[in-house]
Amino acid sequence: MWYLACNYLDGNGLPKDYKRAEKLFIQAIERGNEPARIDLARMIFHGLGTVQDPQKAYEIIKPCLEQGYGRAYMLMGEVYENGLGVEKDYKQAKELYRKALDLGYSFAQEALDRLDKFC
Repeated sequence: MWYLACNYLDGNGLPKDYKRAEKLFIQAIERGNEPARIDLARMIFHGLGTVQDPQKAYEIIKPCLEQGYGRAYMLMGEVYENGLGVEKDYKQAKELYRKALDLGYSFAQEALDRLDKFC
């Protein structure tokens, strides 16, 4: 369910369909798929097919942060780097990217390298 939702979200082999992706992410979460929380929160932080609502997105992703999902910290770094419903804060973004990297999410290094050019 989560994998199918990701394909609808990104248009991988299927037409982009945000409403279908959202519905499938919710169903996956209800069945215990915690990574689906990260992708649903990403939709809400970006306002993809829904109203941008950073508070709601944070509440959705919060359990993944508490459980130490590196990808969740990566998304929160993106939120602060790009000002997705919050004020841009590169220092906070870097801290979140570092946490993601510490948790084994290697893609965070690219984000840290990018931010090192700005601050």
